[in-house]
Amino acid sequence: KNCDGTVSVTGISNPETANKLIVPSKHEELMVSGIGEGACSGCSQLVYVQLPEGLQKIGSNAFSRCGSLGSIVIPDTVTSIGSRAFYGNGNLKNVIFEEADMNDICKYAERFPISAFIGTKYLYSQFEMP
Repeated sequence: KNCDGTVSVTGISNPETANKLIVPSKHEELMVSGIGEGACSGCSQLVYVQLPEGLQKIGSNAFSRCGSLGSIVIPDTVTSIGSRAFYGNGNLKNVIFEEADMNDICKYAERFPISAFIGTKYLYSQFEMP
């Protein structure tokens, strides 16, 4: 439980074999506000992640070394992505920021450090916005 009365994902069951992660918007009536540091690090079989609207933070190394993850949608409520959050995900080439506005691209560049995507194909792909 976080100081503000919300909760964060701190890990997943069976990280060696988990291939899908659907993060709920609430856990035991508390809002899920973040993915903790290293929460899903090393989940090499993870191919699908669904993040809820309302999520605010993706911690450092949260999805690092999830080599099977090819794409992810970042909800527009996310205000912070930690350093190396997606580090070493060689197959990650599609990162979609929901409700993103090209006129406000500077807002995204300031909130999300390029270091969050080191070691991914995303660095060489286009910045996708719906």
